[in-house]
Amino acid sequence: MFDYWFLLTLTLGVIGIFWLVNKKIQSSNDDNSNVASSEQRTSIKKFDLENIEKKIVLSLEKALKRLRILVLRADNNLSQFLKKLKAQKNEDKIFSVTKLTSCETITEADRETTRVLEINYLESAKDNPNVDNFLKLAELYLNYCDFNSCRALLFKTWEIDNKNERLFKILKDLREKEKRV
Repeated sequence: MFDYWFLLTLTLGVIGIFWLVNKKIQSSNDDNSNVASSEQRTSIKKFDLENIEKKIVLSLEKALKRLRILVLRADNNLSQFLKKLKAQKNEDKIFSVTKLTSCETITEADRETTRVLEINYLESAKDNPNVDNFLKLAELYLNYCDFNSCRALLFKTWEIDNKNERLFKILKDLREKEKRV
């Protein structure tokens, strides 16, 4: 990778050397020169300093363009990495609770996934006992046709918050599924 600090230090050093040489020439000119020769030398010095300034501006412009390219490459790499992470996150969520619709359509793979979800929901409810965690677990039990566990969780949720609309919806779904079975 290109080292811009080295380039900046080198440029400033060269400018400093030219400045010192210019100072030295000016002090020697004041002692040993006449008006005509000093005018000629100052025009030459101005011309040289203008060229140096143009070269410095060009080199700084090049350096800034290269820095911009590096920043854009880093941005592109980060964007691609974030897209990969998002894709992996979405691939992990292939199975959802809503896929479980009835007791008859549950396969062995779905049962294993349901067990994993149940463990995750139980751990989150244990760490953070709130209405949402209990309702997620109750929906899982309802979709898995475990009515007793679902009812127990819904009663626990009723004790915490008896005005939750999602709770009423799950209770209604529980009653309908129990009537069908």
